[in-house]
Amino acid sequence: MGVNKVGALILFEFKKFFKRKKNLIGILLLIVFTFIYIILNNSIDSKRISSEKSSCNLAIESVTNALNSLKEEYKNDKSGDTSKLNSMKIIIDSYENQLLLLNEKSKAIASNDWRGKLSAQIKLDKATALGISEHRIASGESLQKIQNRIDINEILLSKNIKPMYSDTSMTSYNFIILSSTSIMPLLLIIILFLLASDSVSSEVDEGTFKILLTQPISRSKIIISKIISYSFICILLVAAIYLLFFIGLGLTKGFGSPYYPTAYYTGNFANIFASNKLYNKIFIDAQSFIFYMIPIYILLIIAVVSMSILVSTLISNSTGAICFSVIVYTTYYIFSTQLKLFEGFAQFVPFTYSNIPSILNGTSISQLENPNITYAMGIVVLTITTFICCILSLTLFKKKDIY
Repeated sequence: MGVNKVGALILFEFKKFFKRKKNLIGILLLIVFTFIYIILNNSIDSKRISSEKSSCNLAIESVTNALNSLKEEYKNDKSGDTSKLNSMKIIIDSYENQLLLLNEKSKAIASNDWRGKLSAQIKLDKATALGISEHRIASGESLQKIQNRIDINEILLSKNIKPMYSDTSMTSYNFIILSSTSIMPLLLIIILFLLASDSVSSEVDEGTFKILLTQPISRSKIIISKIISYSFICILLVAAIYLLFFIGLGLTKGFGSPYYPTAYYTGNFANIFASNKLYNKIFIDAQSFIFYMIPIYILLIIAVVSMSILVSTLISNSTGAICFSVIVYTTYYIFSTQLKLFEGFAQFVPFTYSNIPSILNGTSISQLENPNITYAMGIVVLTITTFICCILSLTLFKKKDIY
């Protein structure tokens, strides 16, 4: 009988949720923000693609000028220093090889031959990496970044996958990964707080709790039904919006390859208390990466909902509850991501795990210089956060005076 009552309350919460204008506005805002995000990234991606040819030509011009200057210096050198002349000859050979490869890349770009472009880029990067390791040349990029690009491009070439700018491309699979990084998690969590932070306080404001409490339903069942219903609603909403844009982008921009190589930090599923933190980055396919994202994404939504309901239980005023939640989160976001004030204990803060791709590829570890920010730790922290918030909400609501 108790289960039936909870089920009826959950169904009742679903109906109320979609009747509230504030919630419909929140859903619309999430869709609009996502659409704007896609438009902006698509614009950047188009500009980068169209500038490939000119960028390559500028590189050719720069190398040509440097090569001619060095050849002139070599020709006019009267010092008789054999060691110096040999070093100059090695650099000249290096520039000539680089120029040859850049011309090869330029021709491939002009003829839309992405395989030829990849092949030339791999050779260029290998030559640059060798030059850096032998201290013959300097580069604005780190050796690790160049090596990562070589690894990705070799995988793309071997699997016959067309390359893309993975930090801006709006193909369907890349959209799922990319939209879970940067500013989008901030907007998503703010919208979730907007949707759920007045779940209890609004009932107090409107006086509907007085009517509800006259029924043979315990306060525990009321809170449990709210936690379950709001969690399901928010999970379904996020999933529906992702699915909508996934299909829409697939039909307009292409789905992209589910096997596109994506950086993955191998320490994610290791023992979170292990003393040895020397793990590596490998490349896994995009669909596996997204598969790993889903469980922690669901837990993140449930944790945010449980925090929202706790705030709503504590603060009786609906506007106050929403504002408090949003201000606390945005303040933490600014302090942690921009000012980096919480690196030492960031692994214990649930909001740290909002940027899920950064957790999976190890970026959060390097940015916050904290090796404990892993997928496994995220699962533990979000689960504990949800449990604590639920217990506190149940306890506080039982003692709450409702006038």
